[in-house]
Amino acid sequence: MIIRHDDWSHLIGATVEIRREGDTVRTGLVDHATKDSNILWLAPEGNNPRKMIDKAQGYEAWAGSALLR
Repeated sequence: MIIRHDDWSHLIGATVEIRREGDTVRTGLVDHATKDSNILWLAPEGNNPRKMIDKAQGYEAWAGSALLR
C-alpha cells in the first residue's frame, strides 16, 4: 500500500510515484529534495533525464512507508 507524503525531504532514496490530479505521471528514485519539501528531483533512469518536481504545480509524491529510509 502506498500513501501520499507531504514531507518530501524524507523521501530521498525512496522510489515514489509522482501524481498530478490523481494520475501517475512518473515513477522514480528521489535523488534530492529541498528542506522545505517544495521541490524534489527524480534520478535519471533509462531514457528519462533527471527531473525536477515542483509541489506548487499540483504534484504529489506517493510511496510506501516501508520504502523510506
